[in-house]
Order: sequence, then C-alpha cells, then structure tokens
Amino acid sequence: MLLKYTLVLAVLIHVTKAVVPCQTPNGEHGQCIPINECPWLYPHYENGSTNGRITEWIRRSHCGFTPTLPKVCCPLSSSDEVPEDTFTFVSSDLLPDKDSCGISVDRKILGGNRTDIDGFPWLVLLEYRDDVGGVVRLNGTGVLINDRYVLTAAHCLKPDLKSVRLGEYNITSDVDCIDTDCALPHRSVKIEEKIPFESYNSSDVSVYHDIALLRLTDKVKYSDFIKPICLPATTDEIYSSHFGENLTVAGWGQNSSIKLKAQILGKSIYECSLKYKNIKLDVGQLCAGDNKSTCVGEGGGPLMVYKRNEFDDVQWYSIGVVSFERSCGVNPGVYTKVAKYMGWIVENLKP
Repeated sequence: MLLKYTLVLAVLIHVTKAVVPCQTPNGEHGQCIPINECPWLYPHYENGSTNGRITEWIRRSHCGFTPTLPKVCCPLSSSDEVPEDTFTFVSSDLLPDKDSCGISVDRKILGGNRTDIDGFPWLVLLEYRDDVGGVVRLNGTGVLINDRYVLTAAHCLKPDLKSVRLGEYNITSDVDCIDTDCALPHRSVKIEEKIPFESYNSSDVSVYHDIALLRLTDKVKYSDFIKPICLPATTDEIYSSHFGENLTVAGWGQNSSIKLKAQILGKSIYECSLKYKNIKLDVGQLCAGDNKSTCVGEGGGPLMVYKRNEFDDVQWYSIGVVSFERSCGVNPGVYTKVAKYMGWIVENLKP
C-alpha cells in the first residue's frame, strides 16, 4: 500500500513539474503542454489545417517539444481558443491610402522624450470650452485619421468638449520654434458630431468599448504639422496582444507644455488583470506600459507601433487608445484595441 501511494505521489509530482505556465497569442494565461492534450488546437493540427490564420496561431502558440510532438501554449478555457474566422477586415476610401498616412520625420524614432517640432503630426488636443466665460481647457488627446475625423476615447466625450486643436507643439506659446525650425500656427476646428461606440457604458468599471470618433465641421488641410495616422490593416492585428513588443505613446501628458513621446513594452492582458483585480479585461483591450506610460500619453491618445514600408520609410499605426491607468507611473495601462473596432470605425465615416 505504501509503495502504491509513493508511486502515485511520484507521478503527480512529475506531472505537476511538467506543466509550465505560458501566455497564448492573445496574451492570456495558459499551460505549455503537448499539442495532443490541447482540445482547442489539436483538431486543427491533426486535420492539417490549410487556413493560414489558424496555422499562424498554432505557430505562435509553440512553446517546446516532446520526443514525438510539439508543445503549445494551451488556453485554460475555450474563451481563448482559436478565434472563429467571422471577421472580414474592412477598408474604406474615406481613410488615407498607405502612401500618405503615418508619415513622421521625427529624427529620433527611439530614445529621448521630446518629439521633433513636426513629430507625430496626427496628435490633436481636445478643447473643452466654458459656454459662459468661453475659457478653453485642454484635457485629453486623440489622433487624426482622415481630413474630417479624430479617433479618441469615449470617456473623453463630455458636454463641454467643443473643438480639437491640430498642429500644436508647445501649448504655452503662440509661435512654436526649436532653434530656427518653426511650426505653422496651430488650428482649432469645431466638432460637428461626437460618436461613442454604442455599447460604451461610463459606469462599467472594466471600461469596455472605450473608443469614439469626432467628426469635424470642416475638412482639415494637411501640412508638415497636420497629417493622419494609419489604422490597422490586417486581420493579424485582431488577434495580436502585442505582448513583448516595443510600443510608443505620445502626447502632452500631465505635466508638460510640449509634445513628448515614450517607448513602452506590450504586456499580456493577464498581467493587467493581476494589477486590476476588480476588473475583468477582454480581447478588445491591450495592456502595455511601465513608469513612463501615461505620464506622456493621456486619455484618448494613441498607443502606436511603427513599421517600415516598401520604401524603407517609417510608418506609424495607431493600435490602441489610452483608456485608463491607476495613476501616472503605476504600470501597466489599459488601451482599447483599435483593430477590434475597425468595422465600426469604417461604418461611421461619412464624406
């Protein structure tokens, strides 16, 4: 009897040691196990799926080998199984083509926290105006996505949000210059329509669907200091958590009069869940940041990644919208995943 108990205990210890925690391609909590033990992935592997999205998902789930089979990071529940291919990525003629969006000539892509005077020219400041005194208050940011629309966070949509400021660098000066390099005067444009995502609920502690569009009264004329940013353009973005990637935030932050930037690290939703125990996050959100995060980017601002285009130029994409963080310098922060809402964005654009 004692021998049997000892053998069972030894097997249990061996099995326990063999299970290694991991993170799925969505950044969720999983276990690194042989693929034939993962009910969500093994059927696709066994049937030799030719679906490129599924094979890429399995490839990104790989975490080791047994003598005969690969190991994969298997989700702990079906909530993070391979997503159904029910989403068709959409594009629109109302969005700028990929030759004209996301182009910034910031000479210092990485390092430093001051932007060039014409760096990140899609950044806009939100202007809140007192109807009685007409005093303008700047609070929050967004990004220009075409000549008529700004992408921001739904929590920024207050009754006194009246206009956006484009082409700004230093909020304390009328003429912005760095040495002999001067910007054109900033431009304020009134908001014609505020469009929050329909399911956004300001009372929801998890802050789901914290995304909104602002339609401007007039079309914006582009310049070196006013340009649109690119939006996600592939289905891979729908399923990516950007875990472990170097990402960028930019804005005026809480204590700066000039435009700043910071490089931060993409983290898993699981890690954010550990920080915010009373909040249930989902795949429509991203987790990123360190002690530099929202000290630079504020509510409604962009979480960005850059890619090299066919001409080897740097091209920036807005992959997230700053939603919330416990406080400046307490990482990580939570961002609304733009790719998840591309269909909604396109549906709400008008000429």
